[in-house]
Amino acid sequence: MNQEKIIIAGGAGLVGFNLIAHLISIKYTNIVVLDKHIANLSMLKKIYPGLSIFYADLSDKGVWDSYLKNAKTIITLQAQIGGNDYGEFHRNNLLSTKNIIDAAKNYNVDNLIHISSSVINTSSTDFYTTTKRMQEKIILNSGLPFIILRPTLMFGWFDRKHLGWLRKFMKKTPIFPIPGNGKYIRQPLYVKDFCKIIVSCIKNKRK
Repeated sequence: MNQEKIIIAGGAGLVGFNLIAHLISIKYTNIVVLDKHIANLSMLKKIYPGLSIFYADLSDKGVWDSYLKNAKTIITLQAQIGGNDYGEFHRNNLLSTKNIIDAAKNYNVDNLIHISSSVINTSSTDFYTTTKRMQEKIILNSGLPFIILRPTLMFGWFDRKHLGWLRKFMKKTPIFPIPGNGKYIRQPLYVKDFCKIIVSCIKNKRK
């Protein structure tokens, strides 16, 4: 059993579900999940009734920061991915990150693993890519020991968007439309492989 305390901020999504499953499979027992997606949190509690799972709006300072006490690692998965309201991106990508950094400093968490995105390297200038770039700058200027990971499009268990949605669509229809010439290449990342990379960062304190 490994009782090192790990905080997963925004842990009720695709990566969070798979990361929790992987951590438990390799005997990590002190995992704390913070998220504000009520339906996903409820599902997590049903799957892992013994896990420490808490509702928390990380864009607001509050009692949630006390959960970081004695934590060794914090993984920042929280992100606003879609939508038309810039305010939501500002709150969930920027304010939440600033609040987490303040809490991490307050409780001397010395291993920050920030999950960014490969969109950082694109020419896109939408709300998501803009705030993800700004989010990285917040991490870079935080003064905390950190590592930034930039995964590309992922697939796997609990994938309700992208490839997961396409798979369900293909099962329901005998005809599947492919735009253009069908030769567009996409190399998605299997989410369990990504979770193994995160665990390597937890164990080896990579910076």
